[in-house]
Amino acid sequence: MPATLRDLAVLPVDVLANGWDNLVCRLGDEFLVRLPRLAMAAQFVAHEQRWLPESAGRLPLPVPAPCVSDSRRLRSVG
Repeated sequence: MPATLRDLAVLPVDVLANGWDNLVCRLGDEFLVRLPRLAMAAQFVAHEQRWLPESAGRLPLPVPAPCVSDSRRLRSVG
């Protein structure tokens, strides 16, 4: 993980998927970014970031871990 979030600002961004509730982008070669498009979706992201890490050891597939999150600021981007 880069030392600061400012380090992420210089990485290239490519849109991978644009759904009704989230926008998914590749950030550089290492990260995926999921941005909520609706206020309702921001609540889902916060919920997933809370429970997926706890569920990871019980699931039969790899579960990605969030690197950066600020659930206090999660809101719609579209």
